[in-house]
Amino acid sequence: MNPGLMVGLAFAGGAAVFGYLQFADIRKARRSWASMPTLSDYIDGHPDCRTADGIRCANCRSGDITEKGLAGERDARRVFVCADCGASLYRSA
Repeated sequence: MNPGLMVGLAFAGGAAVFGYLQFADIRKARRSWASMPTLSDYIDGHPDCRTADGIRCANCRSGDITEKGLAGERDARRVFVCADCGASLYRSA
């Protein structure tokens, strides 16, 4: 078989696999986002976690909450995470 053709097929196959994996990651992130509670849902499920100082973790009771982007720092979809135990608590609306 022609070596140039083999390289081209290998490149095309690699690009197809990369494209599929990117698409799968996007779908996984969307499902994860949709399944995560909003702040009001979180408070409804854990009313004792609302304090005068803010929100605390239902898992370890820490009030040290940080936020991060779902798929990276530039992602507008924000996830609020306990800084102590790492539990994902709720998402931005």
